[in-house]
Amino acid sequence: MTEATALAVTVLARQRLALGVGSEVSYFTGTHLYAPGSVVRGALAAAWIAENGPPDRADPAKRREFGDLFDGAIRFGPLHVQGSDRVPVSAYLCKYPRTDDCRLVAVDRAFESGSDCPACRGPLEQGKGEVQLPDGVSAARVMRTSIDRQTGRAKVDELYAHGALPAGSRLEGTIFGRHPWLEAARRLRLGGRRTVGGAADYHAAPHCPTRPQWTVTGYSSGWPAPASSSTPPAGRPSPPTRQWTWPGHESSRSGRGR
Repeated sequence: MTEATALAVTVLARQRLALGVGSEVSYFTGTHLYAPGSVVRGALAAAWIAENGPPDRADPAKRREFGDLFDGAIRFGPLHVQGSDRVPVSAYLCKYPRTDDCRLVAVDRAFESGSDCPACRGPLEQGKGEVQLPDGVSAARVMRTSIDRQTGRAKVDELYAHGALPAGSRLEGTIFGRHPWLEAARRLRLGGRRTVGGAADYHAAPHCPTRPQWTVTGYSSGWPAPASSSTPPAGRPSPPTRQWTWPGHESSRSGRGR
């Protein structure tokens, strides 16, 4: 039996998760649609410090443990919402989708040509590797304002908003490496706005990672169906096959078109 060298991680958001993408634009700060590995590492390090105190004040054994966990060979992968997909950069999507047919269009330049949407004949836009949440899940927009303590009213010009993944989201990913402390279930605080959000339940189980396979099947556009090929080591597992129907054209592919 192959020895488990990694941890399969599941996190259940008990509150909204604000996974900010950087400086705000106007009054709004967006959110990642996944938890980056650096956020996962930071949340676990904060939990360790809450349990054991700052590592520079701990005894030598605890300082070594902190170093082994967060400054050693262990690598923290991103956590994706269960059922989410990533748009490959070879995929071109309808830039201005107006119908369901448009939203389901995906032209893969690795195997197909064309610069117009097959459904509406509008322009196509290249995918940028962005994450797409599963159907029925979307980032929330949370608005807040400062209160004037003297008047009890909202202050002028102090309206703020940020994006957040909704409570109840289940995120999954991998930690490459093992340590007994990481295998214990615990409550974490993920992302920002931790005074009003970020609570999440963390669980991890031993895991034997395998190289994911990406299989493309069932092309009916006149191009030959390519053989299966391996994704890079950081690739996502093969998503479910969907049937996309366009006017006068049907294609079944492994992957999402929206």
